[in-house]
Amino acid sequence: MYEFYPEWKQGRKQLITIRHLLDHTSGLQNVPNAGVEIYPARDFIRLALAAELKTDPGKVFFYNNKAVNLLAGIIERASGKRMDIYFRDEIFKPMGIVDFNWATDSAGNPQVMAGLELTAEDFAKFGELVLNKGRWGSTQIVSEHWIEESMTPQAFPRYGLLW
Repeated sequence: MYEFYPEWKQGRKQLITIRHLLDHTSGLQNVPNAGVEIYPARDFIRLALAAELKTDPGKVFFYNNKAVNLLAGIIERASGKRMDIYFRDEIFKPMGIVDFNWATDSAGNPQVMAGLELTAEDFAKFGELVLNKGRWGSTQIVSEHWIEESMTPQAFPRYGLLW
C-alpha cells in the first residue's frame, strides 16, 4: 500500500497490503454503519487513509467498507484513470456495457463499496464473465488466475477477494 500512499511507509500501516483490503483483513478502524462515518465524509479515500489501526494487518477478518474505498485511489494511481473510467474503458466497453452510473463522493472519487448502477442484463454479464474464467467472447478481459484467486476462500470461510 505504501507504494501508492507513501504516507503509510511508517509504523504498522506499512504492513497493509492490497490483498488485506481485498480480503477485509487490513486492520483499519471502521464503523460498520456506512451512514455514520463514510457517507458524511467529503473524501472517502482521505477518510480511510486517516483511519487508525484497530488490529494488526492480516490477523482479523472484519468487513470494512472504509478500507475497500482505498482501491479507487490505487486503481487511479496505477492506471492514470479514475476507477469508473478505467472500468468503462477496460471492462465495460468490451462487454458491451454502456449504460451505467457509478456514484462518487464529494471529492469525485468513485465508491468502491457501493454505488455502481447497471441494468439487470448487464449485471448478469459479470456472472457470465466469471463462469468463462474472465473471457468475454474471444477476449480475455480479466485474467483466469485473478478469477480463480478471487473466488477462492481467503481469510474467512466462503469469502474470496471481494466475493
